[in-house]
Amino acid sequence: MINKNFEKTCIEFLKKFHQDYSYMNPHWKKIESSIPEISLSENLDKIVMDLNKKDKTKYLNKNFDRNLANDIISEKYELYDEQTASSFKFLRIKKILENYLKQLEYLDWSPQMVSARHYYYANLLKKYLLKNGKNEMSKIRVLEIGGGTGQLVIFLRKFFDIDYVNIDFAGMLVLNAFENRNISNTQFVYNIKDYKNIFKNNSSRYIIPKVFLENIEAFKHFDVYLNCHSLMEMDKKVRNKYILASNKVLKRKGLFFNVNWEQFMTNIDGTVYNNNPLMYPYPLNFERLYVSEDRIHSYMRKYGNYKKMGVLGFVSILIKSYEVLTITKKIKFFY
Repeated sequence: MINKNFEKTCIEFLKKFHQDYSYMNPHWKKIESSIPEISLSENLDKIVMDLNKKDKTKYLNKNFDRNLANDIISEKYELYDEQTASSFKFLRIKKILENYLKQLEYLDWSPQMVSARHYYYANLLKKYLLKNGKNEMSKIRVLEIGGGTGQLVIFLRKFFDIDYVNIDFAGMLVLNAFENRNISNTQFVYNIKDYKNIFKNNSSRYIIPKVFLENIEAFKHFDVYLNCHSLMEMDKKVRNKYILASNKVLKRKGLFFNVNWEQFMTNIDGTVYNNNPLMYPYPLNFERLYVSEDRIHSYMRKYGNYKKMGVLGFVSILIKSYEVLTITKKIKFFY
């Protein structure tokens, strides 16, 4: 049963963007499940299903099935394609498969390839947060660019009390809020005046890219700046704005965690460029803690026929090693 106040809040948020293509991802303008084409007179369940109906935006989880989980534990993968089966096999190798399934049961999510990947990433990020001085159930602030339905952060909430800010297009923000509706306290921020840069326990705040990019200075002192599989889909200039924003957003010793693939990408103006994660223009005061080919992606390519002839994936974890304070254009302090 969906809370009526939550339903009203989501629909009112979407109405701000209805029939307005200027707030859409420019690469998604031909997708029929975008906000301008859906009816907002329906209930939220129907609206969410309409937002989620296209292959490119089919994100929402189905309900947990104990029989399917038992089949996975018994290595019976007949109901799964090669890609999905290989993601479960990888979690078994990493000895985190059973914990993954227990977490899915708690969340009432059916096992799938995307959640398997994000569970692996969440455990990797947890490892480096603990190395970086955090303790389990520490309060941490996470700002994610293009969070989809927020699966990585949902898994991370098992270990930490998280104040989560997600920057994404409006339709995806509503899908994220819908998936998180019983997990965290939600708030849609349409006007920067409504954003408070303070820690909020077990929260999810949703902001469109325009508001973030025009007010980067308002977002400070985050512990984690996060991106999975969306920097690789961006116009180069927009991508670089997000990468450089990490320096403003993160506190000293904060972590920039990103997982992206090397691929050729089309800019908004139609030109093509090689969007290689190893060549991202990170701020100079960031130090690399971990850079590796994405191991679950590599395993799926090798054993699951996943993008077999496609691109390489990389995981990068960087730490903001010191602050740079500019007094004038010629004078800078490093501390």
